[in-house]
Amino acid sequence: MNDLRVNVISTLHVLCSKDAQFDVYRSVDPGTEVDVAQHLWHRWCQEAYLPHAEGFVAGFSPDERDRLHSFTNFFESRLSRFPSVFEKLMVDIYWLSVIEYARALLDELRESDVAANSAC
Repeated sequence: MNDLRVNVISTLHVLCSKDAQFDVYRSVDPGTEVDVAQHLWHRWCQEAYLPHAEGFVAGFSPDERDRLHSFTNFFESRLSRFPSVFEKLMVDIYWLSVIEYARALLDELRESDVAANSAC
């Protein structure tokens, strides 16, 4: 599996898991505030969604690339609405919509992987 695809799937897993998001929150030095939504947005843009990187096109079908682009736009359009306090973020309607979108996208990518592996 393409490394860029692995990074996207890994990051989507964190984006759709409150437990994984809590791990991100706890991973910061005690006493330091972390804006989990902003942290995950930067992770998405710097480590996962790299549409101009070599190999990205090869790692995803055109439909998958379109879906990743749409998710990125959806996520970005809500950035200013996310509370920076972790406890409030976990119940924020806008954040919950990103979680659900990430979960649906992750499920689609996993289904594609299963279909591709069973075709071999």
